[in-house]
Formats: sequence, structure tokens, C-alpha cells
Amino acid sequence: MPPIFQAGTIFLDLKAANIDGQKAKYFIGMNEANDEDDKVICFVLNTEHHPEKLTEGCNKNKEKFYVPLKKFNFQTANTSIMLYRTVIYKLEEIISSQDIKIIETVDETMARQIKNCIDKESIEPFAWELINASFKIKKN
Repeated sequence: MPPIFQAGTIFLDLKAANIDGQKAKYFIGMNEANDEDDKVICFVLNTEHHPEKLTEGCNKNKEKFYVPLKKFNFQTANTSIMLYRTVIYKLEEIISSQDIKIIETVDETMARQIKNCIDKESIEPFAWELINASFKIKKN
């Protein structure tokens, strides 16, 4: 049976916190979760203003995964997944909040490419363990 939340799921948080207060932001969750209190390790998706400085996919030296326009169904601009800082949600927040909308789940190949681009030294050890464990499960 597939998990309730799959690694590589993109969602929109209409009330994500930022420096200026609250703003709608897209996130990608990079681990599987089944129980309401499970943590989901996420990374924010931002508009990429300098795509000419990046190659498609992993840009490990910049801690970004670059996704050109039209790779995701919802995209309106070039996008980078910012891999240097995690945002942690509980599964219950994602599935029960009126302010969070699941958008799409990337295919397993892209999810693995994103995972392999993460510098495990730049995120919390427990976060890396959750991400890594989710991809080991998928190999069976």
C-alpha cells in the first residue's frame, strides 16, 4: 500500500510564514509519511531569476535543483528548489489544513535526482535520515 504522503509531492501553503508575514509558497516534501504526527521534510520552490547561471537539474555548488518552465503543470516561471534549508511540516498539517493544497507528485526518477542533489551536511541529520530511508523503501 502506498504511503499517505509520497516523497516528491509538491504542495502550496497559502499562509507560509516569511520575513514579511504570510505569503503563498510552494514546497516539495522529500520523505514518505503515514501517521498524522510524522514529520515531512520539505524544501521551498522559488522563482529563478537567473536561469542562465544554472544547468537543468542539480546545481550542487549552489544548493539548488533547477526546473525550467513547463516541467511542472503549475509553473508560471523558471523555478529552483532551494536545498540548503529544510521546512518541517507534520503530515496532519498537510492533509487537514484548508490553507494547504496538494498540487502534484514528481516521478520517482526526478525525486531521486532531487534527493541526490541534497548536501546531507547542510541539513539536520534526522531530516537526512528520513529522506534517505524513504528512498531505500522504494527500491524493494
